[in-house]
Amino acid sequence: MSIINNRGYLYLPHSTKYDFIFIKENNTSVFKLPSDNKQSGFSLIETMIALAIVSILITTAIPSFSSIINQTRLSTTSYKLQHSLALARQSAISSGNKVHLCALDPNDPNKCEESRKFNSNWSQGWMVFADVNDNNELDSHDNILSINNTPHTINIVFNQRGRLRFFPDGSARSAGFYICNKKSEENRHIKLLYSGRARTTKISKNSQLITCLSAN
Repeated sequence: MSIINNRGYLYLPHSTKYDFIFIKENNTSVFKLPSDNKQSGFSLIETMIALAIVSILITTAIPSFSSIINQTRLSTTSYKLQHSLALARQSAISSGNKVHLCALDPNDPNKCEESRKFNSNWSQGWMVFADVNDNNELDSHDNILSINNTPHTINIVFNQRGRLRFFPDGSARSAGFYICNKKSEENRHIKLLYSGRARTTKISKNSQLITCLSAN
């Protein structure tokens, strides 16, 4: 139902079908939106409350997310090292050559580190190569099987001297690797048995953890 006032305005009832006002005056027809005093959007107080809640959620979530990233990095590094040990053992058995696992030279990632100190830090990465000419050194006659790098937050300590060798029967000297994250409490201990097989556990001794965290 429409209403015409004394000035010639035609009002249509506001509904879902008609959300405008048709006006006719001085033989001119125009459309006008109806005035509506209802406010839309958020008030300043509501916006401030929403921002405060979002800030609290972000502050809570960031440490948890950072912890997940650190755990993932350590788990990935541990898995890669286990895979390299298995690769070295299997390659030694299948090829009949000795296969070496050595720390990378910090100045040249295509060479083994020369230092062979006890509890050396392998955090710069490691290499697996087949010693084809059996001279216990990496040279042009040998086959590089794998090169691996690690995140800068991860320490890897080899608890023996020098490098690790796998023999054609699959055996290797008993040794171990301590893996720790300098930004979390996560750690791993990869134990290598004389048979050449590896087992992974948590670092059980506080002295081993200190050795890992303080490695440089």
